[in-house]
Amino acid sequence: MNLTIKNHNMMHTFEKNMKLVIAELCEYYGTTTEEILSKTRKRTVTDARFILALWVKKNTTLSLTEIGKIV
Repeated sequence: MNLTIKNHNMMHTFEKNMKLVIAELCEYYGTTTEEILSKTRKRTVTDARFILALWVKKNTTLSLTEIGKIV
C-alpha cells in the first residue's frame, strides 16, 4: 500500500490498524478481506467498504480518489 504518510513508524501503525479495522468489518458484516478489497457490489460488502473508506479518510490526508484506488 502506497500511502502518503512520511514517517515509517506511522505507516506501519496505520497498516496494522487498517488490517484490524478490516478484520472487524469482516466479522461484523460476515464477509472476507478479499471481498472488501474486490469490486463486488453485494450490499454487505459495499457497506463494509464504505465504513473502511470513512475510517481511512478520517485517519489520513488521502483524497477520496486516492482512497477509492486502495479500497
